[in-house]
Amino acid sequence: MILQLLKQSFHQIWIHPLRSILTMLGIINGIMALVLIVAIGQETNRIIQTQLDELGTNLLVIRPFFFYRESDLIPTRIQYELSDITRIKKATLSVDEAAPFYQGNLPVQYRRRSLSMGIVGTNDIYAYVKNLKVKQGRFLSPIDLEGNRFVAVLNETAAERLGIDSHLLDAKLRVNGLVVKVVGIIEDKATEMGSGASIAYLPLPFYHRLLGQRSQNSLEIYLLIKNNFSVANGITEIKSLVKAMHGPMAEETVRSVSDYLQTSQEIQKRALWVLSAMAGIALLLGGIGITNLLMISVQERTREIGIRKAVGAKDGAILFQFMAEGILLSIGGGLLGVLLGIYAIVMVLPALNLPVNIPVAAIWIGVLFSAGLGIIGSVYPASAAARLKPIEALRYE
Repeated sequence: MILQLLKQSFHQIWIHPLRSILTMLGIINGIMALVLIVAIGQETNRIIQTQLDELGTNLLVIRPFFFYRESDLIPTRIQYELSDITRIKKATLSVDEAAPFYQGNLPVQYRRRSLSMGIVGTNDIYAYVKNLKVKQGRFLSPIDLEGNRFVAVLNETAAERLGIDSHLLDAKLRVNGLVVKVVGIIEDKATEMGSGASIAYLPLPFYHRLLGQRSQNSLEIYLLIKNNFSVANGITEIKSLVKAMHGPMAEETVRSVSDYLQTSQEIQKRALWVLSAMAGIALLLGGIGITNLLMISVQERTREIGIRKAVGAKDGAILFQFMAEGILLSIGGGLLGVLLGIYAIVMVLPALNLPVNIPVAAIWIGVLFSAGLGIIGSVYPASAAARLKPIEALRYE
């Protein structure tokens, strides 16, 4: 009996293919968007967590600060100098090491290849503070800074994009007309310029020579907190010191590196919630579409319902058949949405530099949610069909 009712429900859907597909579009779009959004959310969260693990929770950064209010005649500008690093290391108990860095962007040439990449001016301490792993060669040394050498250390991404083999050191680059020798290649990891960036690390004197005056006022400082100090206590101590050095607003220049990633994570979560809400609206409209289709179907088949009831069909059988139609429509839309969502994942995630990962949980949630929509959307039309009086239904024109 149930199998026969399911066959009849499927037949009713099959004989109106265009109407059925149009009804399922809302659910298809909603489920596809849901699967894609969950996949993007999972991968971005995983990347942010990986970056946080790479950077470490005991790393702080001090950045120049610019603050302007309409009531101020002169804006507040806080800038740091290399001498401030020495003062911070001497006056604090929580700081293990401190490394300066300047960042800019310059075109770099290697043989016939040219690449615009991030340029970081720093010293030999930077590799220790950032926990950089040297893959080939070495990192910057004190001799490079003292001798004002024209050398560079590349990350793996930069070496790959320039076509420098990881085993080929002493390659000659051209930067602003100067010949620069590559002395090392480091492993890729999260940086101040983001993941996937091409970066060249230069000795501070050489960096200033390349970028000139515009490089002098953008010093940033990385501070590594000792393992036996909490980051909170370290931030408090350093904020108190920079406040005494540069005034009250200097507190705003000190942040934990993990704070930046957590802020990015919060923004990303809010964006995903908005997109999920939009997908939910599409699913809701899909449920309304199923209700509308079934109401039309009940009107079209009123005489049929009357005939079936007149020959002994039970109210439950009529109710089951119309609910089955709604559930089949919604599950069909959900399955099509899942397939399109998987296709979208394969196409979209690589374009966003994210690994392809099929979120199985999102697929199950999408299918179950679509089935739930089918049940909810078909309850009223199916109940209306089951409540029809046989005589009134037979008289319906």
